[in-house]
Amino acid sequence: MQMSERKEKFAIRGGAVLSGEVEIRGSKNAASKAMVASLLTDEPCVIENIPFSEEVAITRELCERIGSSITYEEDHTSSIITPRIREYSVIELSRRNRIPILAFGPLLARAGEAEVPFLGGDPIGHRPIDFHLESLTRMNATVERRAHSYYASA
Repeated sequence: MQMSERKEKFAIRGGAVLSGEVEIRGSKNAASKAMVASLLTDEPCVIENIPFSEEVAITRELCERIGSSITYEEDHTSSIITPRIREYSVIELSRRNRIPILAFGPLLARAGEAEVPFLGGDPIGHRPIDFHLESLTRMNATVERRAHSYYASA
């Protein structure tokens, strides 16, 4: 397969001086993953520079359903604490995004079992999750495919 090299160039010409400030918010993808990672501990976690986005809102719903208490401050700081896992299954959150598969490990580690839905999410197309399932199996978890979900126990 031969790849063609494509170079793009933007030329900006103008007589006006640009000035001002731009506030940069954190990445929704990084924020969602940090929120899910907080499920690994029962200690408080603080995430700074967290954007307010639909992806973050969906991840917040997932974490709260599992057992997290989450606060957001106006300065885009979020505090998350999950003293205990209340729900090991998140299959009712199917087809909203791809975050539930990331909760598989934390749920399994803290609850001894986990159930996540087949994934939905963005229109990028099929992205395999085999490496998630294989990693759990290599750590001696039992993973099974069910009608609408994956279930694991350890």
